[in-house]
Amino acid sequence: MEEEAAAGETVLVVDDDVSTRASLLAVLGGAGIPAVGAASADDPVVLNTAAADDLRRLPGIGPKRADAILALRARLGRFHAIEDLLKVKGIGRATLKRLRPLVRLDGPASPTPDAGTSPSRG
Repeated sequence: MEEEAAAGETVLVVDDDVSTRASLLAVLGGAGIPAVGAASADDPVVLNTAAADDLRRLPGIGPKRADAILALRARLGRFHAIEDLLKVKGIGRATLKRLRPLVRLDGPASPTPDAGTSPSRG
């Protein structure tokens, strides 16, 4: 897709390489620019396994708040409810409401073999 930039606009073209996106984010410093690969309902952040970079995909979560979330998770051992985020300074009910559709406590469960389907011998 090709579009012309309006006068005064800057156009950045970034490939899908994760290291390129991470480098771009580091250069931009998140200065009000949405993170590439921002969290969505289809691609949520998993709170109990997320690293700081994963947490920064969430709106309003910068380096300091991401570190505070990780510190809280370390203190709790794991998050037991999404509402645990309310214990982080700067995350109130309005922020939690905005984050709720973008986060999960744990990732998808691994499929387990059905105990009743093991092959019989004989």
